[in-house]
Amino acid sequence: LGPGLKLFRTPGAPIVVFTSAAMPASVRRRLDRIADVRLLRGNGAVGLRAALAVLAADYKVRVAVCEGGASLFAGLVKAELVSRIHITWAPLIFGGADAPTLLGPAATSMLGRSIPLRLEEFVSAGGEGYATYSVGAAGRDRPRRQAARARAASRPESHAPSIFPPPSASPARASGAG
Repeated sequence: LGPGLKLFRTPGAPIVVFTSAAMPASVRRRLDRIADVRLLRGNGAVGLRAALAVLAADYKVRVAVCEGGASLFAGLVKAELVSRIHITWAPLIFGGADAPTLLGPAATSMLGRSIPLRLEEFVSAGGEGYATYSVGAAGRDRPRRQAARARAASRPESHAPSIFPPPSASPARASGAG
């Protein structure tokens, strides 16, 4: 992370750099001239929950978009700090133990458990797909709600709303066409 990066030369919102004592003091001094450098407790990785709390309290940030690569994303997911994911689906299948994944190389990026997602939006453009998913409780509850609606809709006495009419009610069959 050097002061010559375009990020530090682009006007706009304040730039905040979170670090720990592991960052050399000389680098912190150089960055301190062009950014608000926040030294968080500890010598290892930056505490992501603490960093987000500082952004909320001191900078009034309500939503943080994090584009820091697999290590940052894995840390946010493991700390359960992700509420939404935007994914670009490209027409390429990666292979091998070193293949990139959302959380890092395939051979080392395993989570302790699966994390439910709920598709909010999908757009296809130029051979790629752009998906937005909600993460966590909203994604976890959706299959149960869908199963309950399906059970209710399958009962003859059910008054559950139907998204798709049954085949006998389709205009083509009702009119004898087809």
